[in-house]
Amino acid sequence: MKRSILLTILALFLTFTLSEQVLAYENTYDDEYVRIALKSVLKSELNYVSSLSSDGFQLGTWDKGFSPFLEVNNRKLFTRVDSYYIDTYGNLLKTNDIYKATYGPIHIKTDKAFSSYEEALYEVKYLRDLNIDAFIYYNQDIFEIWVGQYLDENIAYEEAIKYSDYLGGKNEIENNNKNRIMLTDEYNEILLMFDKNQGIYLSSLNASDESVINIENNSYRDYITFSRTGDELIIINTVKIKNYLYGVVPKETYPSWPLEALKAQAVAARNYALINSNKHSNEGYDLCDTSHCQVYGGYKSETIMTNRAVNETLGRILMYNNELVEAYYHSSSGGYTEDSENVWSNKVPYLRGVDDSFSLGSPYDSWQFIISDEEIRTKLIENGLDVGHITDVSVLSTSESGRVIELMIRGTMGSQVLKKEKVRQVFGANNIKSTLYEVYFGDGKNSSSLTQEIYVYNTNNGSIEKQSLDNVNILSSDGAKSLNTNLLSKGVTITDGTVRTELTDKKVQGLLNSDGKFVFSGKGWGHGVGMSQWGAKKMAELGYSYEEILEYYYTGAKVK
Repeated sequence: MKRSILLTILALFLTFTLSEQVLAYENTYDDEYVRIALKSVLKSELNYVSSLSSDGFQLGTWDKGFSPFLEVNNRKLFTRVDSYYIDTYGNLLKTNDIYKATYGPIHIKTDKAFSSYEEALYEVKYLRDLNIDAFIYYNQDIFEIWVGQYLDENIAYEEAIKYSDYLGGKNEIENNNKNRIMLTDEYNEILLMFDKNQGIYLSSLNASDESVINIENNSYRDYITFSRTGDELIIINTVKIKNYLYGVVPKETYPSWPLEALKAQAVAARNYALINSNKHSNEGYDLCDTSHCQVYGGYKSETIMTNRAVNETLGRILMYNNELVEAYYHSSSGGYTEDSENVWSNKVPYLRGVDDSFSLGSPYDSWQFIISDEEIRTKLIENGLDVGHITDVSVLSTSESGRVIELMIRGTMGSQVLKKEKVRQVFGANNIKSTLYEVYFGDGKNSSSLTQEIYVYNTNNGSIEKQSLDNVNILSSDGAKSLNTNLLSKGVTITDGTVRTELTDKKVQGLLNSDGKFVFSGKGWGHGVGMSQWGAKKMAELGYSYEEILEYYYTGAKVK
């Protein structure tokens, strides 16, 4: 009896301890913050200014968390780089023509400084009542009083002398330094100016889990901060990893997919964020919101099902030998995923190619891209390569799965061998959707396996007859038919005497109708390493759990 009681107590103790560990584990990752550059928010021609709206704002700094120093009841603010602007009916447009500008990035720095925003604001109001264009500049926990937005240093100097009785004894002229950012109200009145390295943050005045800040046409949870590169404004969403994943999963997959597939995506996305959190650290943020990192859509992209997938996998990560897995994923593999070293350089034990029949039948299960020799030359030149007029494109080597590892491009000025991902990137990843492809000439020549003289294999009697593509008749149930794309939609097996190739509809259509151009005929979409998203969908439909999906695509890895 005592033994039974002791075992029960021990079991309860272990259960409680493990539960505590799991809870701590979950909170450790998903409550951490990550800095996401919102590259997709600003239009390229207006990348120097942005509008922000909320139910009011808090401004503050970051020291092991958000520390507010100001509440702003304005429902709309603007942020812009400190530069030259033309005022057109209240709208400021940045200009490089100083002589047309209305406002400039040259200022008077007074010797007035305060320990709080409220004290500084009192002084600013006093100076503005004297028609002096004063504003507050934040500098390492000190709120300084600056004056003016001048176009010329000489004008600023004259103004400093003019207002010396009001500005204090020692004044300095601050020239354009390409680091300053300002927050203004809708009347272009400066609320605060600061250096990009000072770390000024904004949050919604109503700081709840569901409060957001609207930026242009999107909305974001948690906090917003700013940086700049030259004259480009960079808006950064400092967001909990959990909230970040809310905005990633629906953009990297389809919210209508089975829940287990969404969960697999959530874990893979969490792993990616944790491993790559310093990818852009030298630029002042961790990750961007584009496909260069992971596509992040913010609050407006969230859905009930994808949020549920994140919530039901909180703290779950993919590990290999107690280390985080680099959980690469792609759209569809074309039937077989790839070993990492055949796409990039390093051999990674958990990134091994696996049979992926689950991906078959997905969109872009097969694809075709047709390109002329001059277009190929242009692509090469854009990548710093030139072999002259293109004379030949041929596959030199492939992986076991059939992906191209080396592609030879010959021209009148020499040749180039493209390797691994370059065999796709040079032509554009949206054109060449994967490296699982073959190359054909439009005159009927397959540069990797066929010659102009082909042999047709008669499946009825086993005979082989030499033919050209221009003069081929095929016996069908309706009698002899000439070679055409309608007939070839069923597929024809041809051979050059050593290599047998099945011509599918897409291959033949390219061969016959591409007018002498090069035809890339391939399968799948993406680099082919790690998890196939369409394969994960199919596995989920077949009843596999998200753990089983992840552990299938990442060899030897375990979900913990």
